Amino acid sequence: MTNDNKLNYIFQMNFTEHRFKFFNYYCYKCKFQDKLFKKTSLDIIFFHGFMGSHHDWHEITCKLDSSVVDCCNIYLINLPGHNSSPIGDQRIETQEFIDSLQQWIREQSILAPVFVGYSMGSRIAISLALANQQTKGLFLESTSFGITDQKEREERKQADCKLFANINKTTFKDFLERWYEKPLFAGLKQHENYNNFLINKLQRNDPVELDKAIKLLGVTSFDSFHEKIKQLQMLFPITCLFGVDDEKYFTIGQQIKKLYSNVNVKFIDHCSHNVHFQKPEKYIIELNSFLQKVLER
Repeated sequence: MTNDNKLNYIFQMNFTEHRFKFFNYYCYKCKFQDKLFKKTSLDIIFFHGFMGSHHDWHEITCKLDSSVVDCCNIYLINLPGHNSSPIGDQRIETQEFIDSLQQWIREQSILAPVFVGYSMGSRIAISLALANQQTKGLFLESTSFGITDQKEREERKQADCKLFANINKTTFKDFLERWYEKPLFAGLKQHENYNNFLINKLQRNDPVELDKAIKLLGVTSFDSFHEKIKQLQMLFPITCLFGVDDEKYFTIGQQIKKLYSNVNVKFIDHCSHNVHFQKPEKYIIELNSFLQKVLER
């Protein structure tokens, strides 16, 4: 059995589903004891992006290095309003959700968290890194550190509120097709697995729930992180990945690289906003390298 096959087998057999307050999560518990192997244990927590789910990480997690799998617990969070974490009639405030994640972290006895976030999920990852003194690392994909200009924030908030306003006049499939035609996702439709990608989005999402999710977890629901990242970059490793073909976030990445000397910024060729889908092999290389550095600290 190859190492990759072994990892696939381990993860398929050991991920378990759980519910906590506003979200579902999927957990893989390390089967080895730290004292026996004398290794530093990490808790790696993954947050997907808008219209994503825990499924988005399966190809990534099953190819983590065995040295990581042997000593780390892994958690895949389904964000509220996505897949198996419906918001329904609940009234949730953004800080209330972040607080619930904090409570969950305490109850799981997570002492050495590494937060991995994609786009929307990166904002949650940063929020939790700020709230946890024991944070060991941040690995972010297609992230921004927030909108500082008040006029721009208000315009973005209004746009997010209206995103699904006309969903009854079209189909969800048509909405998705138009969404992935945005320059942000350049080249995505040409991916060989795009049709399956689109089908999964259709099957795993409800536009009514997504409307609630974007209002709860959109970029304007969070304060700007710009000043706080200056502090975080001195405390633990931070890596940010950006697709070269995503012009908007490529520019953001260049700004981050210029302004934050201790943040490791990587640009991935031949992909846009969704690096882990378009170029999973490159994403995995960067994530494995990052986690090894964290383990060696």
